Amino acid sequence: MNLKIIAICLLVSAQGVVLADLIFKDGFDNDYIFYSGFETVVVTCNDTNDNDNDGLLNCYETNTMIYVNQFNTGTDPNQSDTDGDAISDGDEVIGTVDGLDLPAMGLNPLVRNILIEYDWFDDALECAPHSHQPTSLIADKVALAFLNAPNVNPDGSTGIVIIQDYGQGGVFNQGNLINDNDGVLQQGVAGAEFLSHKSNHFASNRNGYFHYTILPHRYNVNSNSSGHAEISGDDLVVSLYCFNSTNNVANTIFHELGHNLSLRHGGNSNCNYKPNYNSVMNYQFQFPGADNNCDGAGNGVLDYSRGLNSPLDESQLDESLGICNAQAIDWNGNSIIDGSGVSADINGDSLINNCSSDTNQLSDNDDWAQIFFDGISDANRNIASTISCTNSPVK
Repeated sequence: MNLKIIAICLLVSAQGVVLADLIFKDGFDNDYIFYSGFETVVVTCNDTNDNDNDGLLNCYETNTMIYVNQFNTGTDPNQSDTDGDAISDGDEVIGTVDGLDLPAMGLNPLVRNILIEYDWFDDALECAPHSHQPTSLIADKVALAFLNAPNVNPDGSTGIVIIQDYGQGGVFNQGNLINDNDGVLQQGVAGAEFLSHKSNHFASNRNGYFHYTILPHRYNVNSNSSGHAEISGDDLVVSLYCFNSTNNVANTIFHELGHNLSLRHGGNSNCNYKPNYNSVMNYQFQFPGADNNCDGAGNGVLDYSRGLNSPLDESQLDESLGICNAQAIDWNGNSIIDGSGVSADINGDSLINNCSSDTNQLSDNDDWAQIFFDGISDANRNIASTISCTNSPVK
């Protein structure tokens, strides 16, 4: 049938019956629903309550875990955020009361979403003129890493859909160049300059929904740090000065956003450089990427750890077992695979001082299971803590 819908007008009667006046051109008079001219389609709504106060009537929240449309959402009528991504079902289905068109951005109430806006500086400091705007290649790399997450959604799919606004147009028109006079931030995310830029460039109706990122040349004026972020919050800085390659920027966005999602340099702790903590949160793997062959070296995989590696006791290492898959590693550097009973400081914590002693029980962490979506509700200004990432970018 070749029907052209000219207009749709929705009305809800006092009895909770939805009346849809559909105007069709060239309708078929042998169709039992659609006729030439006007035809009223009645959809019965038996429960016009909103048990979970998410803005959707109970009758539309069909609890099938299959999203069809705004009148058959598949969501749980007794749970305001069915997918647990800290964005209510109603906001994801019909948009927010402040006019944020989340459906047009691709949000789904049965698939977890993370939203992030990037604002950036252009400058010519220390090297040729350059822009710190994320490219589509950078955004695609970050998006694919989140899609590959093992997290299971209510609709049965796996992965997290990240929505990124880097000024690409359409509904993604808020990511923009900040005309900064010196190309650097004076402080980090808690500083007056960051908050001023956010106030001037971040739409107020995005508070509580989007993580906010500024990409300057450097922050803290001349810091060599690659970034700064709130822990379990919504603000982050990515600062890669002249080393803003696709890989460096994507990995650092992933790393700093991980802090917003509650992750630390040791996963659930600050214990850094653990060779068995296979995450871009780990300085050992931030730029080279995660290890996928058990040799302790990064192989370009953009990922958080999945908690698959056994603990390593630095006072009782078995070099024949290595990290995983029984791939031997010479932990003490004597050019011999010694077997069990080896003692070695394999994460350098005596130098970095993130762990309590030279020999520790170094554990992996299931980062993806620990993702904390509620950081966006920080909405500017319950800063509990921030973390400065002292890891320097690579060429």
